[in-house]
Amino acid sequence: MKKVLLPILIPAFLAVLTACSGDDYGAVQSDLNRNLALWESQGFDQYSMQYAKVDGQVSLYETALVQGGVVTSAYDEVEKSFVPDGQLQNSALVHDMFDVVQEAIDREADHLLVIFNEDYGYPEKVFVNFDYGEDFDEVSYQIYEFASGVHIEAQYKLDIALEKWQPEYIEDYSYKFSLSCFCLPLGVVDVVVEQEAIVSATNSEDAELSPEEIAQILTIQDLFNIVQNSIDNEVAELNVEFDPEFGIPLSVSLDNDALTTDDEYSYSVSDFQFDPLIANQNKLIANESVWMSQDISTYQYGVSSNTLQEDIRYYIYVEDGVGENGAYRDQNNELVEFDPVIFLDYITVEDYFSLVQNAIDSAADISVTYSKSGGYPVDIQIDYSVDVADDDVEFSIRKFKYYK
Repeated sequence: MKKVLLPILIPAFLAVLTACSGDDYGAVQSDLNRNLALWESQGFDQYSMQYAKVDGQVSLYETALVQGGVVTSAYDEVEKSFVPDGQLQNSALVHDMFDVVQEAIDREADHLLVIFNEDYGYPEKVFVNFDYGEDFDEVSYQIYEFASGVHIEAQYKLDIALEKWQPEYIEDYSYKFSLSCFCLPLGVVDVVVEQEAIVSATNSEDAELSPEEIAQILTIQDLFNIVQNSIDNEVAELNVEFDPEFGIPLSVSLDNDALTTDDEYSYSVSDFQFDPLIANQNKLIANESVWMSQDISTYQYGVSSNTLQEDIRYYIYVEDGVGENGAYRDQNNELVEFDPVIFLDYITVEDYFSLVQNAIDSAADISVTYSKSGGYPVDIQIDYSVDVADDDVEFSIRKFKYYK
């Protein structure tokens, strides 16, 4: 399995042209030809990539699986859902990126930036402004992760499953586990895990398992590792089914060597359960630590909020950790500044963390999504009481911008 996490700021080859002549583009054409030949020499008929594309007013952020030269599956990284089959034609191929660079050269675009991967030749980053005088005449691509190999479909599904599992910070859970193999097969076992360590394992008769039997049980993280190792080692056969909600591997069957009859393993997980309050507390602690480590004290952000069944959109500016001013959108979508005499409490990121903590301590239900890079909450949904219909609170933070 060839898997590349791309260092965006360290280009293998960088070309930046602004309003250049045909002679300048001649050099870029040579580099394009060389990298296209390198790419095609690899014979990548199957690969996956996580990428962003902006073409005029259309933008995509996806992980795409390419097989036989076409996109067979794509996962929307914004909506966190698979792209419908009827819309896969909008997803990108590596050749689309080569094509837009070629078009920029042919048209002598006003601006072109392209970074090629030195190992495989594909464009890691492309930005083109064909005509400064035209609106929406810009096209950009950026590949964040690229993978290829024998089990590329399994790698594609594994990467998406990990995106669902890891942000949940579920470390305490229970499940039923079974193992089928030529070694010491286990029947269905009830397992309890705390802090990613097995603390209890009992069979169908509620009898504790022996240390030798417990050693064969895999935690959820162990199962993820087994799948990744099987992909990396290009085992003879690998089949995995992932849970659509949390991403956990529900079944894993593998054959290390097709020529060996006793080298097959089959794992299964069912009845997975966890305490959502503990998971939410773990998520809060981890992401608040990410936020505090960045030492961001001056920033602004936009919020859409549904509080007491009323939709509100507003903007807040925070300086040195203190909310200084804000504005909201009225019924006519006009931006109106808050009256500082009436509205004295401009909400900071720290206030949102406190809101989440209070909800964990007392609310009936809470769901929070955090920024991967910043750690701050980006979506908060709280139901304070199941018996009260209009006490739900929702916040969605967008357009976050900080100042050093």
